[in-house]
Amino acid sequence: MNGNPAYHAIALAAATMMLLPLVWATHTGRLPRRAGPTSRRSRRRRSWGLAAGWAIAPLNAVPRIADAAPPVVAACTMAGGALLLTGLALIATAARIEHAEAAL
Repeated sequence: MNGNPAYHAIALAAATMMLLPLVWATHTGRLPRRAGPTSRRSRRRRSWGLAAGWAIAPLNAVPRIADAAPPVVAACTMAGGALLLTGLALIATAARIEHAEAAL
């Protein structure tokens, strides 16, 4: 039911290599200049939103790699959906903060 664990491990490694450096760069403020000036508060919210987006990968991959029971996989998938919505809300809040600060 869970498929080949190697595919899930590869996807987890790819998500980690692509997203965690972005989370770190956003959190510490080491972004390119074209990203524009951002406040520390909006940067932190954006980084936590990206971290929630990354957390979906291990939450979905680890139960499948471990060949967990279908109810466990389904619960982890639903928790991943909740994390996705949380991350999107944090990123949207960061955008509103930046917009409000730009209007000042």
